[in-house]
Amino acid sequence: MAAADGRVVAGAIVGSLAINEEFLWSDLDPTFAVADDLPVFEILEDWTCSLVEKFEAVRLFDLPSGASIKEETK
Repeated sequence: MAAADGRVVAGAIVGSLAINEEFLWSDLDPTFAVADDLPVFEILEDWTCSLVEKFEAVRLFDLPSGASIKEETK
């Protein structure tokens, strides 16, 4: 999905799987960077709607933490 979205400029896997220290309850932690002039929450909403529609995913919430999921205000 990220590769097909022109608003995404970079991606990485972070967390325990990134350093090969996975354990039974490890999850996948993908991280993406988007173009500077785009609202992050708009992109998250678009992706969430797509996942709900295509896979009947359960809508949860996005939790900002430090610089993660940060939208700049001007």
